[in-house]
Amino acid sequence: FYWMSQYLFVPTLPEFVLERTGSLVAVGIILSMYGLWQAVIRMPLGIAVDKTGRGKGFLVVGFLVGAAGALVLAFGKGTAALTVGRSMNGIAAGTWVPLIVVFSALFPPREAVVATSLLTFSGSFGRMIATSLTGWLNEIGGYPLAFYLGAAAAVVCIVIIAAMKIERVDTHVVSAHSIAAVFRRADVLLPSIISAVMQFGNWAVIFSFMPILAAQIGADQVTQSLLVSASIVSMTIGNLLNAPTVRRVPRTVVLYVTIFLFAVGIGVFVIAHTIV
Repeated sequence: FYWMSQYLFVPTLPEFVLERTGSLVAVGIILSMYGLWQAVIRMPLGIAVDKTGRGKGFLVVGFLVGAAGALVLAFGKGTAALTVGRSMNGIAAGTWVPLIVVFSALFPPREAVVATSLLTFSGSFGRMIATSLTGWLNEIGGYPLAFYLGAAAAVVCIVIIAAMKIERVDTHVVSAHSIAAVFRRADVLLPSIISAVMQFGNWAVIFSFMPILAAQIGADQVTQSLLVSASIVSMTIGNLLNAPTVRRVPRTVVLYVTIFLFAVGIGVFVIAHTIV
């Protein structure tokens, strides 16, 4: 429900913003707020959870911000309002940090990869369902309906979390030195850089300008929605296969193959002139 609240309106959000602003530059700037505010909020949020050992309150606040952000987008008429709404979405996406902490605490440390894979799979499944519905929701109630349902999904998250008893996790002392030490670790820095490049391609193409390109070559909103869903379906399958694969195949091989397939996919978008 958390990721559904974030993605119910994503497949046609670029077209929605373009319609409201009339500028591809504005589309890029407004959509980039999602990533910017995630980058701003996630580390302070992680430090706060480490220090307090409490994740439930942060989850509730994050879900509230997500619901509000969806409504701001629904009623936003200009660049400023849409920028604020998308920024709120990005802040709400930072809730992924305490969500990982709370969920991982349910597993022994040796099963960290399994726990992360399960949580990522459930998130991918939610995104897949959400993005597959966007086009039909737009046909039924126009752009606003998807935003309203996104806000409703965030409220469902709040109700579920409020009903759960979540144990306090172990606290950790966090200092500037300990944070700097993490950034100096090659085993952290290199995967982070790779992830940043992959996310650049993911968001610049799949979730930003691919739907606009698809519309220009004849795709209706349902087709745009399904195109985004198709990428998330492959991601979901990859998450399911990830844990058993790395037990049998070197992780670097899995990484190289993934990057190669991703690059080929982007190349196909570049030369595509038809939907099929």
